[in-house]
Amino acid sequence: MPRIGDILYVALVIPAARHPASLFLVERYLPVTNFEELSAAVQRVAQACSNRRTAGVDVRYLHSIYIPAEDTCFCVFQAVSAEDVRDANDTPNFRIDRISAGFGLETNVGHPAPIRRRPLRQLRKRLQ
Repeated sequence: MPRIGDILYVALVIPAARHPASLFLVERYLPVTNFEELSAAVQRVAQACSNRRTAGVDVRYLHSIYIPAEDTCFCVFQAVSAEDVRDANDTPNFRIDRISAGFGLETNVGHPAPIRRRPLRQLRKRLQ
C-alpha cells in the first residue's frame, strides 16, 4: 500500500510550447514582520507576471512557500529564461537572493484526506 510521499513514478513537466519553459525557484531571505506585507509583495510579483504575459513575455507565477523558522520565501515560476523571471521580479523591497532552474516532479500518490488549513490569524501569531 503506497503512503503519501512514496514516489511511484516521476514525470518531467514540460508544457507544449514552441520554446519549452522551465521551472525556476526564486529564493528570498527576509525577516517578515508583517504577514500582510509578504502577501502583498507576492501579489505584486504575480500581477507583474500577468502584465508581462499581456506584453508577450510568458512568465507565470505558480506559488510561494514561506518558512518562518528560516525567514525564507520560495517562489516558483514557469518561464523560458531566468532573465525573464528576474525582470518580472524587479520590484522594490522584495529582493531576489537566488534563482535556480529546475523541473517538476509528480507522483501518482493521491492525498487521502484534504489538508486542514490554519486560519490566517494563527499564522500571524507565529510570525510575531
